[in-house]
Amino acid sequence: FFDTSAEVQGAVVRDPKTNTFDWSHIVLEYTRTMAFALARVRGLHCKRNGRALVLGLGAGTMAGFIHAKLPNFAVDVVELSADVLRAGRAVMG
Repeated sequence: FFDTSAEVQGAVVRDPKTNTFDWSHIVLEYTRTMAFALARVRGLHCKRNGRALVLGLGAGTMAGFIHAKLPNFAVDVVELSADVLRAGRAVMG
């Protein structure tokens, strides 16, 4: 399904050689379902500007997916837990 040297970071496969994410390989089923629904509603090649609101950061998969696949969209994320934000900054920078 994907290169065995790849790593899973959050819910997405990351190639450690290039340090890039493969957004076509979202690992968690519920996240894949949300990404598929967004793709069906907006289309992955939507050229129009837009905004997306993500409720709950988690591993950042949905925000990252929207940023990667809908570059004309501004992404706002609301996260209630300061611990999640601290963990994300500590791990991801």
